[in-house]
Amino acid sequence: YYRSVNNCQNEQAINALQDSMEDQFGVLPKSVANLLVHRQIQQRAQQLSITRVIHKEAYFVITMASQQALRNLIQNTQINKMDIRIIGEKIHLMKYKDKPLQWLNVLDKAGQKAT
Repeated sequence: YYRSVNNCQNEQAINALQDSMEDQFGVLPKSVANLLVHRQIQQRAQQLSITRVIHKEAYFVITMASQQALRNLIQNTQINKMDIRIIGEKIHLMKYKDKPLQWLNVLDKAGQKAT
């Protein structure tokens, strides 16, 4: 299923895969649900010039395409009010370490303000 998740190119495909998995296996474990959310995060991140999202044990690390993209993300979201560490073009985001759905909401808000 990892390949199937990675092959999902939009939110509709992710939702269809989730529905299919739930039909086959019932309620999905948290780790599988998080995998699907992480794929959504990857897709939305690409639209915001985020080149990489890594979920470490204690935090997220997001890598921006440029310093300007980093400034735009900070200006368009409340990310600057979170517990973050900025290292070059990387942000270590502490607050949402175990809450990928909330991180997805941060990206949604950034995308809405950028358009």
